[in-house]
Amino acid sequence: MKDVYMSKLDERINNRKNKKINKYKKLRNFKILSVIFMINITIGCIFFTDYSMNKMLNRESTINKGIEFIQKNINCIEKVLRNIDLNI
Repeated sequence: MKDVYMSKLDERINNRKNKKINKYKKLRNFKILSVIFMINITIGCIFFTDYSMNKMLNRESTINKGIEFIQKNINCIEKVLRNIDLNI
């Protein structure tokens, strides 16, 4: 008789643990999704403000300038690597 009560008690304890674990998993997933959503909104705002400011001022986009700068640096690095290969 005692074994039956103990098994029911164990089942109840396990059910409570599982409920808590599921609750924390859902909460963690919600936090992760909310952070991803906030990052997306931030990136969208940056691109929108960059686009609208440059449209009003008739200038080239700062994002495009940054991309061009990175491309120039990559080209310089490639030239240096080619020169190193030729010297060896």
